[in-house]
Amino acid sequence: MSNSELLDDLNDDFGSDVESEVEVDNVCDSFGGLERFLMEYKPILLDEINPENIGNVSQIFEHRELFENLMQETADSSSALLLSKTQPLVQQDIDSLHAFLRGVYEETFPELQSIVTSAETYARVIKILEHSQGVPDTEQLQEVVSREQMLVLSMAIQTGYKNPRSQSSDQSFALARSIEVLLELCNLQQRIKNFVASLISQTAPNLCALVGSETAAALIDTAGGIQTLSETPSCNIASMGKSRFVGHKSAVDQSGVRQKGFVFHCPLVSEQPVAVRKQALKMTCAKVSLCARVDTSKSSQDGSLGSEWRKDILHKLQNIQEPPKLSNVKALPIPEDKPKKKRAGRRFRKYKEQFQLSHARQLQNRMEFGKQESSVVDIFGEEVGMGMASTLRAPNSAPTKRTAKLRATMQRRLAAVNQDTHNFFATGYDQSNVLKAPSDESTNNTKTQDKNTKRRQTQASGT
Repeated sequence: MSNSELLDDLNDDFGSDVESEVEVDNVCDSFGGLERFLMEYKPILLDEINPENIGNVSQIFEHRELFENLMQETADSSSALLLSKTQPLVQQDIDSLHAFLRGVYEETFPELQSIVTSAETYARVIKILEHSQGVPDTEQLQEVVSREQMLVLSMAIQTGYKNPRSQSSDQSFALARSIEVLLELCNLQQRIKNFVASLISQTAPNLCALVGSETAAALIDTAGGIQTLSETPSCNIASMGKSRFVGHKSAVDQSGVRQKGFVFHCPLVSEQPVAVRKQALKMTCAKVSLCARVDTSKSSQDGSLGSEWRKDILHKLQNIQEPPKLSNVKALPIPEDKPKKKRAGRRFRKYKEQFQLSHARQLQNRMEFGKQESSVVDIFGEEVGMGMASTLRAPNSAPTKRTAKLRATMQRRLAAVNQDTHNFFATGYDQSNVLKAPSDESTNNTKTQDKNTKRRQTQASGT
Protein backbone atom coordinates (compact mmCIF):
# COMPACT_ATOMS: atom_id res chain seq x y z
CA MET A 1 0.00 0.00 0.00
CA SER A 2 1.39 3.41 -0.90
CA ASN A 3 1.71 6.30 1.48
CA SER A 4 -1.00 8.27 -0.29
CA GLU A 5 -3.49 5.47 0.09
CA LEU A 6 -2.61 5.08 3.75
CA LEU A 7 -3.14 8.79 4.38
CA ASP A 8 -6.48 8.67 2.61
CA ASP A 9 -7.61 5.80 4.81
CA LEU A 10 -6.55 7.63 7.93
CA ASN A 11 -8.39 10.76 6.84
CA ASP A 12 -11.52 8.75 6.20
CA ASP A 13 -11.31 7.14 9.62
CA PHE A 14 -10.76 10.39 11.46
CA GLY A 15 -13.46 12.10 9.44
CA SER A 16 -16.07 9.52 10.33
CA ASP A 17 -15.17 9.78 14.01
CA VAL A 18 -15.55 13.51 13.93
CA GLU A 19 -18.91 13.29 12.24
CA SER A 20 -20.17 10.75 14.82
CA GLU A 21 -18.97 12.92 17.68
CA VAL A 22 -20.77 15.89 16.18
CA GLU A 23 -23.99 13.88 15.91
CA VAL A 24 -23.73 12.75 19.54
CA ASP A 25 -23.06 16.29 20.65
CA ASN A 26 -26.13 17.51 18.74
CA VAL A 27 -28.31 14.86 20.37
CA CYS A 28 -27.02 15.71 23.84
CA ASP A 29 -27.52 19.40 23.19
CA SER A 30 -31.11 18.85 22.06
CA PHE A 31 -31.92 16.59 25.01
CA GLY A 32 -30.28 18.85 27.59
CA GLY A 33 -31.75 21.99 26.03
CA LEU A 34 -35.26 20.55 26.20
CA GLU A 35 -34.77 19.56 29.85
CA ARG A 36 -33.59 23.10 30.68
CA PHE A 37 -36.56 24.52 28.79
CA LEU A 38 -39.01 22.41 30.81
CA MET A 39 -37.43 23.58 34.06
CA GLU A 40 -37.49 27.28 33.05
CA TYR A 41 -40.92 27.24 31.39
CA LYS A 42 -43.38 29.99 32.37
CA PRO A 43 -46.99 29.95 31.16
CA ILE A 44 -48.61 32.71 29.13
CA LEU A 45 -50.73 35.31 30.89
CA LEU A 46 -53.58 36.95 28.99
CA ASP A 47 -52.71 40.43 30.23
CA GLU A 48 -49.20 40.03 28.78
CA ILE A 49 -50.52 39.37 25.26
CA ASN A 50 -50.72 42.48 23.09
CA PRO A 51 -50.32 43.18 19.34
CA GLU A 52 -46.65 44.13 19.79
CA ASN A 53 -45.35 40.92 21.40
CA ILE A 54 -47.70 38.42 19.79
CA GLY A 55 -44.77 36.84 17.92
CA ASN A 56 -42.72 35.92 20.97
CA VAL A 57 -45.48 35.39 23.52
CA SER A 58 -45.19 31.57 23.43
CA GLN A 59 -41.94 30.08 24.66
CA ILE A 60 -42.72 26.77 23.00
CA PHE A 61 -43.15 28.53 19.67
CA GLU A 62 -39.77 30.21 20.12
CA HIS A 63 -38.01 26.93 21.04
CA ARG A 64 -39.80 24.68 18.58
CA GLU A 65 -36.47 23.83 16.95
CA LEU A 66 -35.54 21.83 20.09
CA PHE A 67 -38.57 19.62 19.60
CA GLU A 68 -37.86 19.15 15.91
CA ASN A 69 -34.21 18.24 16.48
CA LEU A 70 -35.02 15.78 19.22
CA MET A 71 -37.63 13.99 17.09
CA GLN A 72 -35.31 13.82 14.08
CA GLU A 73 -32.10 12.77 15.85
CA THR A 74 -33.37 10.33 18.50
CA ALA A 75 -35.80 7.44 18.48
CA ASP A 76 -35.76 5.88 21.94
CA SER A 77 -38.05 5.64 24.96
CA SER A 78 -36.26 8.39 26.92
CA SER A 79 -36.96 11.01 24.26
CA ALA A 80 -40.57 9.82 23.99
CA LEU A 81 -41.05 10.27 27.73
CA LEU A 82 -39.45 13.69 27.64
CA LEU A 83 -41.63 14.83 24.76
CA SER A 84 -44.76 13.44 26.40
CA LYS A 85 -44.13 15.78 29.36
CA THR A 86 -44.33 18.78 27.03
CA GLN A 87 -47.86 18.04 25.84
CA PRO A 88 -49.66 19.79 28.77
CA LEU A 89 -47.43 22.84 28.22
CA VAL A 90 -48.25 22.98 24.52
CA GLN A 91 -51.95 22.64 25.29
CA GLN A 92 -51.71 25.44 27.87
CA ASP A 93 -50.21 27.82 25.30
CA ILE A 94 -52.88 26.82 22.78
CA ASP A 95 -55.66 27.55 25.30
CA SER A 96 -54.19 30.97 26.10
CA LEU A 97 -53.98 31.94 22.43
CA HIS A 98 -57.49 30.59 21.90
CA ALA A 99 -58.80 32.84 24.68
CA PHE A 100 -56.97 35.82 23.14
CA LEU A 101 -58.50 35.08 19.74
CA ARG A 102 -62.00 34.92 21.21
CA GLY A 103 -61.50 38.27 22.91
CA VAL A 104 -60.27 39.93 19.71
CA TYR A 105 -62.89 38.41 17.38
CA GLU A 106 -65.86 38.62 19.74
CA GLU A 107 -67.07 41.96 18.38
CA THR A 108 -66.88 40.78 14.76
CA PHE A 109 -68.57 37.37 15.20
CA PRO A 110 -69.77 36.72 18.81
CA GLU A 111 -71.69 33.50 17.98
CA LEU A 112 -68.66 31.70 16.54
CA GLN A 113 -67.17 30.68 19.91
CA SER A 114 -70.39 28.86 20.86
CA ILE A 115 -70.60 27.03 17.51
CA VAL A 116 -66.92 26.03 17.20
CA THR A 117 -65.27 25.00 20.48
CA SER A 118 -61.97 23.54 19.22
CA ALA A 119 -59.03 25.97 19.20
CA GLU A 120 -57.58 24.77 15.89
CA THR A 121 -60.96 24.77 14.14
CA TYR A 122 -61.76 28.21 15.55
CA ALA A 123 -58.51 29.63 14.17
CA ARG A 124 -59.01 28.04 10.75
CA VAL A 125 -62.57 29.39 10.47
CA ILE A 126 -61.39 32.90 11.34
CA LYS A 127 -58.61 32.63 8.76
CA ILE A 128 -61.13 31.67 6.08
CA LEU A 129 -63.49 34.49 7.06
CA GLU A 130 -60.68 37.05 7.00
CA HIS A 131 -59.49 36.03 3.54
CA SER A 132 -63.00 35.93 2.08
CA GLN A 133 -63.70 39.62 2.88
CA GLY A 134 -67.19 39.10 4.24
CA VAL A 135 -68.28 36.43 1.71
CA PRO A 136 -66.99 33.10 3.12
CA ASP A 137 -66.29 30.19 0.83
CA THR A 138 -68.57 27.30 1.76
CA GLU A 139 -66.30 24.68 0.23
CA GLN A 140 -63.38 25.72 2.41
CA LEU A 141 -65.58 25.83 5.50
CA GLN A 142 -66.87 22.31 4.82
CA GLU A 143 -63.29 21.04 4.89
CA VAL A 144 -62.79 22.52 8.37
CA VAL A 145 -66.10 22.00 10.20
CA SER A 146 -68.64 19.17 10.24
CA ARG A 147 -71.89 19.13 8.31
CA GLU A 148 -74.02 19.99 11.35
CA GLN A 149 -71.73 22.87 12.32
CA MET A 150 -71.74 24.09 8.72
CA LEU A 151 -75.53 24.38 8.74
CA VAL A 152 -75.57 26.42 11.97
CA LEU A 153 -72.55 28.47 10.91
CA SER A 154 -74.08 29.48 7.58
CA MET A 155 -77.20 30.77 9.36
CA ALA A 156 -75.17 32.61 11.99
CA ILE A 157 -73.01 34.33 9.34
CA GLN A 158 -76.12 35.83 7.75
CA THR A 159 -77.42 37.23 11.06
CA GLY A 160 -74.51 37.97 13.42
CA TYR A 161 -71.36 38.38 11.26
CA LYS A 162 -70.06 41.93 10.91
CA ASN A 163 -67.75 43.40 8.29
CA PRO A 164 -64.12 42.77 9.30
CA ARG A 165 -63.02 46.03 7.68
CA SER A 166 -64.06 47.87 10.86
CA GLN A 167 -61.00 46.44 12.66
CA SER A 168 -57.89 48.52 13.14
CA SER A 169 -54.50 47.64 11.66
CA ASP A 170 -53.11 46.59 15.06
CA GLN A 171 -56.03 44.27 15.68
CA SER A 172 -55.81 42.69 12.24
CA PHE A 173 -52.05 42.15 12.64
CA ALA A 174 -52.48 40.63 16.10
CA LEU A 175 -55.29 38.44 14.78
CA ALA A 176 -53.26 37.11 11.86
CA ARG A 177 -50.15 36.58 13.96
CA SER A 178 -52.00 34.75 16.77
CA ILE A 179 -53.71 32.49 14.20
CA GLU A 180 -50.33 31.63 12.71
CA VAL A 181 -48.77 30.84 16.11
CA LEU A 182 -51.77 28.79 17.25
CA LEU A 183 -51.86 26.67 14.08
CA GLU A 184 -48.12 26.07 14.31
CA LEU A 185 -48.49 24.92 17.94
CA CYS A 186 -51.33 22.57 16.97
CA ASN A 187 -49.17 21.12 14.19
CA LEU A 188 -46.28 20.65 16.62
CA GLN A 189 -48.57 18.96 19.13
CA GLN A 190 -49.79 16.50 16.50
CA ARG A 191 -46.24 15.64 15.40
CA ILE A 192 -45.24 15.01 19.02
CA LYS A 193 -48.25 12.72 19.46
CA ASN A 194 -47.32 10.69 16.40
CA PHE A 195 -43.70 10.44 17.50
CA VAL A 196 -44.63 9.28 21.00
CA ALA A 197 -47.15 6.79 19.59
CA SER A 198 -44.44 5.20 17.44
CA LEU A 199 -42.17 4.66 20.47
CA ILE A 200 -44.77 4.13 23.17
CA SER A 201 -44.55 0.33 23.00
CA GLN A 202 -41.02 0.54 24.45
CA THR A 203 -42.10 2.86 27.26
CA ALA A 204 -45.48 1.37 28.23
CA PRO A 205 -45.82 -2.16 26.79
CA ASN A 206 -48.61 -3.23 29.17
CA LEU A 207 -50.64 -0.09 28.51
CA CYS A 208 -50.28 -0.59 24.75
CA ALA A 209 -51.36 -4.22 25.08
CA LEU A 210 -54.47 -3.12 26.98
CA VAL A 211 -55.81 -0.10 25.02
CA GLY A 212 -53.56 0.19 21.98
CA SER A 213 -50.59 2.40 21.13
CA GLU A 214 -52.61 5.44 20.00
CA THR A 215 -54.74 5.59 23.14
CA ALA A 216 -51.71 4.93 25.35
CA ALA A 217 -49.79 7.76 23.69
CA ALA A 218 -52.73 10.13 24.07
CA LEU A 219 -53.08 9.29 27.77
CA ILE A 220 -49.36 9.73 28.43
CA ASP A 221 -49.32 13.00 26.47
CA THR A 222 -52.30 14.38 28.35
CA ALA A 223 -51.00 13.33 31.77
CA GLY A 224 -47.48 14.58 31.08
CA GLY A 225 -45.60 11.29 31.41
CA ILE A 226 -46.00 7.71 32.49
CA GLN A 227 -45.07 8.61 36.07
CA THR A 228 -47.84 11.22 36.31
CA LEU A 229 -50.32 8.80 34.73
CA SER A 230 -49.49 6.15 37.32
CA GLU A 231 -50.26 8.65 40.10
CA THR A 232 -53.63 9.62 38.57
CA PRO A 233 -56.71 7.93 40.14
CA SER A 234 -58.67 5.64 37.88
CA CYS A 235 -61.83 7.74 38.27
CA ASN A 236 -60.06 10.71 36.62
CA ILE A 237 -58.62 8.76 33.68
CA ALA A 238 -62.02 8.57 31.95
CA SER A 239 -62.12 12.39 31.69
CA MET A 240 -58.78 12.66 29.85
CA GLY A 241 -59.42 13.83 26.31
CA LYS A 242 -63.11 14.60 26.88
CA SER A 243 -64.39 17.04 24.29
CA ARG A 244 -65.97 20.27 25.37
CA PHE A 245 -69.73 20.58 25.00
CA VAL A 246 -72.50 22.97 25.92
CA GLY A 247 -74.52 20.73 28.23
CA HIS A 248 -74.61 17.20 29.59
CA LYS A 249 -77.79 16.32 27.71
CA SER A 250 -76.11 16.63 24.32
CA ALA A 251 -73.24 14.35 25.37
CA VAL A 252 -75.16 11.53 27.08
CA ASP A 253 -76.51 8.81 24.80
CA GLN A 254 -78.10 5.42 25.42
CA SER A 255 -74.92 4.13 27.08
CA GLY A 256 -75.28 6.71 29.89
CA VAL A 257 -71.60 7.76 29.66
CA ARG A 258 -70.69 11.45 30.04
CA GLN A 259 -66.89 11.15 30.24
CA LYS A 260 -66.12 10.25 26.63
CA GLY A 261 -62.36 10.62 26.60
CA PHE A 262 -59.51 8.65 25.07
CA VAL A 263 -60.38 5.43 26.91
CA PHE A 264 -64.01 5.54 25.76
CA HIS A 265 -62.95 5.72 22.09
CA CYS A 266 -60.42 2.88 22.31
CA PRO A 267 -61.45 -0.39 20.56
CA LEU A 268 -61.79 -2.26 23.86
CA VAL A 269 -64.73 0.00 24.87
CA SER A 270 -66.14 1.36 21.61
CA GLU A 271 -66.58 -2.10 20.03
CA GLN A 272 -68.79 -3.30 22.88
CA PRO A 273 -72.62 -3.05 22.75
CA VAL A 274 -74.15 0.19 23.96
CA ALA A 275 -75.71 -1.44 27.02
CA VAL A 276 -72.35 -2.50 28.53
CA ARG A 277 -70.09 0.40 27.49
CA LYS A 278 -70.38 2.12 30.84
CA GLN A 279 -69.24 -1.01 32.68
CA ALA A 280 -66.49 -1.57 30.11
CA LEU A 281 -65.24 2.00 30.64
CA LYS A 282 -65.00 1.54 34.42
CA MET A 283 -63.15 -1.77 34.12
CA THR A 284 -60.74 -0.42 31.50
CA CYS A 285 -59.91 2.73 33.49
CA ALA A 286 -59.12 0.63 36.55
CA LYS A 287 -56.77 -1.58 34.53
CA VAL A 288 -55.17 1.45 32.82
CA SER A 289 -54.13 2.75 36.22
CA LEU A 290 -52.62 -0.64 37.11
CA CYS A 291 -50.80 -0.91 33.75
CA ALA A 292 -49.29 2.55 34.21
CA ARG A 293 -47.93 1.57 37.64
CA VAL A 294 -46.52 -1.69 36.26
CA ASP A 295 -44.85 0.13 33.35
CA THR A 296 -43.39 2.73 35.70
CA SER A 297 -41.80 0.04 37.84
CA LYS A 298 -40.71 -1.89 34.68
CA SER A 299 -41.70 -5.20 36.24
CA SER A 300 -43.26 -6.65 33.07
CA GLN A 301 -41.42 -5.59 29.91
CA ASP A 302 -43.14 -8.05 27.58
CA GLY A 303 -46.67 -6.67 28.18
CA SER A 304 -48.05 -9.96 29.46
CA LEU A 305 -49.98 -8.35 32.32
CA GLY A 306 -51.72 -5.94 29.96
CA SER A 307 -52.75 -8.78 27.65
CA GLU A 308 -54.00 -10.85 30.57
CA TRP A 309 -56.06 -7.98 31.97
CA ARG A 310 -57.53 -7.34 28.52
CA LYS A 311 -58.68 -10.97 28.34
CA ASP A 312 -60.20 -10.69 31.82
CA ILE A 313 -62.20 -7.61 30.82
CA LEU A 314 -63.49 -9.29 27.66
CA HIS A 315 -64.44 -12.40 29.65
CA LYS A 316 -66.34 -10.36 32.24
CA LEU A 317 -68.17 -8.39 29.56
CA GLN A 318 -69.12 -11.62 27.83
CA ASN A 319 -70.55 -13.01 31.06
CA ILE A 320 -72.56 -9.81 31.57
CA GLN A 321 -74.10 -10.08 28.10
CA GLU A 322 -75.12 -13.72 28.50
CA PRO A 323 -78.82 -14.30 29.25
CA PRO A 324 -79.69 -15.60 32.71
CA LYS A 325 -79.74 -19.34 33.16
CA LEU A 326 -83.17 -20.97 33.05
CA SER A 327 -84.16 -22.79 36.22
CA ASN A 328 -85.33 -26.39 36.00
CA VAL A 329 -89.11 -26.44 35.61
CA LYS A 330 -90.55 -28.98 38.04
CA ALA A 331 -93.71 -30.70 36.76
CA LEU A 332 -96.82 -30.68 38.92
CA PRO A 333 -97.82 -34.00 40.49
CA ILE A 334 -100.58 -36.03 38.85
CA PRO A 335 -103.89 -35.27 40.59
CA GLU A 336 -105.51 -38.24 42.33
CA ASP A 337 -109.21 -39.01 41.88
CA LYS A 338 -109.50 -40.69 45.29
CA PRO A 339 -111.43 -38.83 47.96
CA LYS A 340 -109.22 -37.04 50.40
CA LYS A 341 -109.04 -38.01 54.01
CA LYS A 342 -111.21 -35.91 56.30
CA ARG A 343 -110.42 -35.14 59.88
CA ALA A 344 -112.70 -36.54 62.56
CA GLY A 345 -112.82 -37.21 66.25
CA ARG A 346 -114.14 -35.66 69.44
CA ARG A 347 -111.75 -32.70 69.44
CA PHE A 348 -112.51 -31.85 65.82
CA ARG A 349 -116.28 -32.04 66.42
CA LYS A 350 -115.99 -29.68 69.39
CA TYR A 351 -113.95 -27.31 67.28
CA LYS A 352 -116.60 -27.29 64.55
CA GLU A 353 -119.37 -26.69 67.11
CA GLN A 354 -117.87 -23.27 67.86
CA PHE A 355 -118.55 -22.08 64.31
CA GLN A 356 -121.68 -23.99 63.30
CA LEU A 357 -125.04 -22.32 62.78
CA SER A 358 -127.61 -22.40 65.50
CA HIS A 359 -130.99 -24.05 64.94
CA ALA A 360 -132.71 -20.65 64.82
CA ARG A 361 -130.30 -19.45 62.11
CA GLN A 362 -130.93 -22.62 60.13
CA LEU A 363 -134.68 -22.02 60.33
CA GLN A 364 -134.20 -18.41 59.32
CA ASN A 365 -132.58 -19.56 56.07
CA ARG A 366 -135.66 -21.64 55.19
CA MET A 367 -139.02 -20.46 53.83
CA GLU A 368 -142.39 -22.15 54.11
CA PHE A 369 -144.28 -22.62 50.91
CA GLY A 370 -147.44 -20.53 50.48
CA LYS A 371 -146.94 -18.30 53.54
CA GLN A 372 -145.66 -14.79 53.85
CA GLU A 373 -142.39 -14.44 55.60
CA SER A 374 -142.27 -12.29 58.71
CA SER A 375 -139.46 -9.77 58.97
CA VAL A 376 -137.86 -7.43 61.48
CA VAL A 377 -135.83 -4.23 61.22
CA ASP A 378 -132.33 -4.43 62.65
CA ILE A 379 -130.37 -1.63 64.32
CA PHE A 380 -129.07 -0.43 60.93
CA GLY A 381 -132.58 0.09 59.59
CA GLU A 382 -132.50 -2.87 57.22
CA GLU A 383 -135.30 -5.37 56.93
CA VAL A 384 -134.23 -8.91 57.76
CA GLY A 385 -136.40 -11.91 56.95
CA MET A 386 -137.00 -14.43 59.71
CA GLY A 387 -137.96 -17.37 57.47
CA MET A 388 -139.38 -20.30 59.46
CA ALA A 389 -137.72 -19.22 62.71
CA SER A 390 -140.86 -17.45 63.97
CA THR A 391 -143.35 -20.19 63.05
CA LEU A 392 -141.69 -23.57 63.50
CA ARG A 393 -139.55 -25.06 66.17
CA ALA A 394 -137.68 -28.28 65.97
CA PRO A 395 -138.91 -31.02 68.36
CA ASN A 396 -137.04 -31.19 71.61
CA SER A 397 -135.13 -28.13 70.58
CA ALA A 398 -133.93 -27.19 74.00
CA PRO A 399 -131.48 -24.29 73.87
CA THR A 400 -128.02 -25.60 74.02
CA LYS A 401 -125.62 -23.96 76.36
CA ARG A 402 -122.78 -22.63 74.28
CA THR A 403 -119.75 -21.39 76.07
CA ALA A 404 -116.51 -20.10 74.89
CA LYS A 405 -113.65 -22.49 74.71
CA LEU A 406 -111.47 -22.03 77.80
CA ARG A 407 -108.28 -23.59 78.88
CA ALA A 408 -108.17 -25.90 81.87
CA THR A 409 -106.31 -23.39 84.05
CA MET A 410 -108.88 -20.68 83.28
CA GLN A 411 -111.71 -23.08 84.09
CA ARG A 412 -110.15 -23.87 87.47
CA ARG A 413 -109.75 -20.16 88.23
CA LEU A 414 -113.39 -19.45 87.37
CA ALA A 415 -114.53 -22.36 89.52
CA ALA A 416 -112.48 -21.03 92.46
CA VAL A 417 -113.94 -17.54 92.06
CA ASN A 418 -117.49 -18.93 91.94
CA GLN A 419 -116.86 -20.94 95.12
CA ASP A 420 -115.51 -17.89 96.94
CA THR A 421 -118.56 -15.88 95.92
CA HIS A 422 -120.89 -18.58 97.12
CA ASN A 423 -119.12 -18.81 100.48
CA PHE A 424 -119.21 -15.05 100.92
CA PHE A 425 -122.92 -14.79 100.44
CA ALA A 426 -123.53 -17.84 102.64
CA THR A 427 -121.50 -16.47 105.59
CA GLY A 428 -123.00 -13.01 105.16
CA TYR A 429 -126.56 -14.43 105.63
CA ASP A 430 -125.63 -16.11 108.91
CA GLN A 431 -124.03 -12.98 110.33
CA SER A 432 -127.12 -10.93 109.54
CA ASN A 433 -129.26 -13.40 111.54
CA VAL A 434 -126.89 -13.19 114.42
CA LEU A 435 -127.05 -9.41 114.39
CA LYS A 436 -130.83 -9.50 114.43
CA ALA A 437 -131.01 -11.98 117.45
CA PRO A 438 -130.47 -10.58 121.06
CA SER A 439 -127.13 -11.30 122.64
CA ASP A 440 -126.60 -13.33 125.91
CA GLU A 441 -125.22 -10.35 127.82
CA SER A 442 -128.26 -8.23 127.06
CA THR A 443 -130.56 -11.00 128.28
CA ASN A 444 -128.58 -11.38 131.50
CA ASN A 445 -128.71 -7.65 132.08
CA THR A 446 -132.47 -7.60 131.65
CA LYS A 447 -132.86 -10.53 134.07
CA THR A 448 -130.83 -8.81 136.81
CA GLN A 449 -132.80 -5.66 136.29
CA ASP A 450 -136.06 -7.59 136.73
CA LYS A 451 -134.77 -9.22 139.95
CA ASN A 452 -133.77 -5.88 141.38
CA THR A 453 -137.11 -4.33 140.65
CA LYS A 454 -138.95 -7.28 142.32
CA ARG A 455 -136.72 -7.02 145.43
CA ARG A 456 -137.46 -3.32 145.76
CA GLN A 457 -141.18 -3.96 145.43
CA THR A 458 -141.16 -6.66 148.17
CA GLN A 459 -139.19 -4.46 150.52
CA ALA A 460 -141.56 -1.61 150.00
CA SER A 461 -144.65 -3.80 150.70
CA GLY A 462 -143.12 -5.20 153.94
CA THR A 463 -142.54 -1.81 155.36
